[in-house]
Amino acid sequence: MSVSGSHLSLLMSMVFVWCFASNPNQVTKIAPGAPGTKPTWSNAEKFGIGGSYEAYDAAGKFSKASPTAPISKVWFSLGKDRITEVMWGLIHEAQIREIRYVLIGPEGELVPESVSVSPLIQSFAAIKAPTAVHTITQNFDSGKTRLSLVTYTDPNQQTLVSSFELESHRKDLRLFAYIDPALANTGSGDRAWVDGDNIYAQEGDTVLAAGGIDGAKLTRSVGFVGTTDTLQAAVDGQVYLDTGYQTGNVEILVEVARSADVIASGELLIGFGKDPDGAKAAITATRKRGATAVLDAYRAGWRDYVNSLEQLPSLAAVAEDGGALAFMSAINLKIMEDKTHA
Repeated sequence: MSVSGSHLSLLMSMVFVWCFASNPNQVTKIAPGAPGTKPTWSNAEKFGIGGSYEAYDAAGKFSKASPTAPISKVWFSLGKDRITEVMWGLIHEAQIREIRYVLIGPEGELVPESVSVSPLIQSFAAIKAPTAVHTITQNFDSGKTRLSLVTYTDPNQQTLVSSFELESHRKDLRLFAYIDPALANTGSGDRAWVDGDNIYAQEGDTVLAAGGIDGAKLTRSVGFVGTTDTLQAAVDGQVYLDTGYQTGNVEILVEVARSADVIASGELLIGFGKDPDGAKAAITATRKRGATAVLDAYRAGWRDYVNSLEQLPSLAAVAEDGGALAFMSAINLKIMEDKTHA
């Protein structure tokens, strides 16, 4: 039996409506507003970049034979108050437009009074130089509430790690991470859904999975940029668990902490893969290893690289800043190298 295009569309519509009718709660779970507003890219002003150090193999390439294999192919850049593009695969392939944290109280969104971005300083064996780890600090309530964000990647996985620490005298705050995917280097054609502890977004064979280091089950929601107000919906107690069969310019919302204690801390993990299982496997492995071990490995890779640069210490000896700029420049040049085409 053959089915014409018009009959097929009608059949799909009937099935879709039947699903709603058979499960009244399903109406509240499909995100409205597809396909969302026209996608744009982030501001080009950058305050930091990062990615894991990876070493060449004997042939001068990145491969399974590299001393640091498996090779992490995740990069990120930082704007003044947020993570901007996140790349995966090839260095020019952006998969996320931005990640920003939103602090909500009973009065609504808290606007930071001051924001600073600075590299974390680490003392190496023979020199002092910034690592490729940066921190964003936002101050609220005249400094009585502070949000610190540290961004790095897992050297052994296709995972971005965003560690946060919220210090406040208040116990009525909720912290959300807002993620704007741009999978396959485009801001349209994505779909998103919640499954268990993680949220997924996909376009073709490019998938991201987002979750916490401890798998904590806080609010998770998906929608479409500019047309689905996932943040306000979540504050009002409403979440959308799927974009259905619709694709477009999707957004992801993850509640990462509540200020029940004076200090709330944790990690947001975003893994990449060719399918949902691959993306999930990346963050599962990072979660199992633990944030402290991942950050230590990330720092160690850059420490070993900097210590291998035999000519730079002599420059540092005569530099007025102790060589900090020279070493940071060397690190930045290395970060910007593609991990497929050395």
